[in-house]
Amino acid sequence: MLPHGYKPALYASVAALALTQITPSFAQEATTKLEDIVLSLGKEKVAIETPMAVTVISQEEIDAEQATTIGEVLENVPGVATINPDAPLGQSFNIRGIGAALAADENRMILQVDGVKKFFEQYRMGSFFADPELYKSVEVLRGPAGSTLYGAGAMAGVIAIETKDASDFLEDGKSIGGRIKGNWSSNGNSFNTSALVAAKIGEDLEFLSSLNFGRQFAYKGGGDSVAADEGATNVYAGLAKLKYTFGEDKDQSLTASYERSQYNADDQIYDRTQLLSGMATADRSARNESAVLKYENSFNGNDLLDVSVQLAYSKEKTRQSDLKEIRHWRGHMYKPFGDETEYAYTTWQGKIENRSDITELSMPAYLTYGLEFVEQERLNPRYSAAGVAPGSSSHPEGESLTLGTYAQAEIEVLPDLVLTPGVRLDYSSITPGKGVKAKEGPSDVAFSPKLAAYYDLTDNLGLFGSFAHTERMPSIDEALGGANYTADSISQIKKETSDNIEGGVALSFNDLWMEQDALRVKTTVYHNTIRNHLVAYYDHASNRAMFEHMNRATYYGVELEASYNSPTIFAEAGLSYTKAKNHDKNLVIDSAPPLNGFVSVGYNFAEYDLRAKWRSKFFAAKTEFDNPDFKAGAYSLHSASLDWKPSEGTFAGVELRASIDNIFDKKVVTPGTGRVLKGREFKLTLAKQF
Repeated sequence: MLPHGYKPALYASVAALALTQITPSFAQEATTKLEDIVLSLGKEKVAIETPMAVTVISQEEIDAEQATTIGEVLENVPGVATINPDAPLGQSFNIRGIGAALAADENRMILQVDGVKKFFEQYRMGSFFADPELYKSVEVLRGPAGSTLYGAGAMAGVIAIETKDASDFLEDGKSIGGRIKGNWSSNGNSFNTSALVAAKIGEDLEFLSSLNFGRQFAYKGGGDSVAADEGATNVYAGLAKLKYTFGEDKDQSLTASYERSQYNADDQIYDRTQLLSGMATADRSARNESAVLKYENSFNGNDLLDVSVQLAYSKEKTRQSDLKEIRHWRGHMYKPFGDETEYAYTTWQGKIENRSDITELSMPAYLTYGLEFVEQERLNPRYSAAGVAPGSSSHPEGESLTLGTYAQAEIEVLPDLVLTPGVRLDYSSITPGKGVKAKEGPSDVAFSPKLAAYYDLTDNLGLFGSFAHTERMPSIDEALGGANYTADSISQIKKETSDNIEGGVALSFNDLWMEQDALRVKTTVYHNTIRNHLVAYYDHASNRAMFEHMNRATYYGVELEASYNSPTIFAEAGLSYTKAKNHDKNLVIDSAPPLNGFVSVGYNFAEYDLRAKWRSKFFAAKTEFDNPDFKAGAYSLHSASLDWKPSEGTFAGVELRASIDNIFDKKVVTPGTGRVLKGREFKLTLAKQF
């Protein structure tokens, strides 16, 4: 049975697109990016027919970007900005204006890998570090409607990442496959290598193993500006995955996987966010790892039962050693972080979810519902000759526990109208750790209801809209840090609440200018009101990171996505306009990025299995900063690439990519941090799939 509310022609296009992910060829039917399959919203659907803004980044697009950081993967998603996208360490994320370099944005947006929540908060370190070579897809859900399935408080949105599977590299009838890859970049003379092997043992067992190594050196900013960092960073990454299929009609599976990325570097500036030269230097080792055990059972095609159960372990840890003294603003030398420090998050997560198609029992409807728990311990030991000090007022130790239950329905109330109501309840509590004077932390319940709708007004025009409310519990930083660190008791901190309204139009045209071409356009307008809003910022008068409380703030804007494809010409475009306002002081909020957009145009030389593309990105001026070093004028960046992927013959399975980024070597300062982006860079990638 085809999912209700979807057109057979559109599903045929999606199937064609899926085949191109496996076959190394550019000869394909005309499908567009907005027809990518979305897996993270309940029932599988295509991106343009979702009742909210969602972007899918496929394996082919990740490869085409020649990305070495997640920030580079996300750079063409409207409404999403990465702070320091070129930095392997020091990255943070911003969705629709929410998220800043020094912010405790943990649980304002949810980032997960294979269903495992991943977020790391460390003083001047960034939020996430991992090798994108391990990943095959990234889905970005913008706005708080994603809170229903992913967790209360996701008022900015959700970034859902999936790792590679053995089946992605095993062609029909083959029991072994794999891929080797190497890429080099001229700016910094850096390189990355990877080797992947996939195997099928018998009929039921699949195995994948991937090992990656890279070495990243200091890069130069545009206009031959000063190198952005010193020293070299060694990157080690790996993924192992084992899947066993069993049961009647092979309706059950058990998957075990382990993923790890590690970054080692000596003599790094401690501050990875701004690279302030006055900060101490240190030898740093950063580790991000996950282990997942997942059981799935479709109960031999039973419409009411499609169960998945997952247990996961996650750890993010950085260790700084050989910390140097720095000069205090009063003149004396001291070590603010001790001789050695660790920042570590250890998390256990469990989730059980069922999906039911009740079309045969009532009107066409699809239900997704489940239970989830997340338990996290945060430690920050600091070692010195005086002993071990646990945490500090700026990074307190503690534990958090979240228990959640959720349900979402997708109901076809009319042949062309699908309603999506959903609700989630999360109970959260925080327990103070060592160093915190109080023995009991805050606890409360967060409530997240939503209602979304998608209506096919005509074959070419779709209308969608949604209302979503979510509540964010305080993070460990907010609950236990600052004045609360030494308080006898911790007062209950008010929950942040978000009320988001959004809507838009989706346009779909086939055979528009030539046979087998396709044009898709999706425009979204949103208005998000947040109350009891805590925003982190850098106070230059006191030279400290501070929290500002706002009784009411609004984030509003518009996003546009467009994609066109034909047997020869293809193009994409995106536009994002975001404004944010603090109504208490009638001031703008600095974290809102400037007006920005991109346009890319390419041509498929199908006869030669060759694809050429030009991309231009545009940014308006950003001036709403107290510190003049953080301001940025309007600028544009341009890149070109050439991909060769033979579909047959001696070189079948080979992938050769060459590109030039920042062609005109433009000097660009990242708004909000003052870090300089990479200057002109040549990239070369050679890969072979077998």
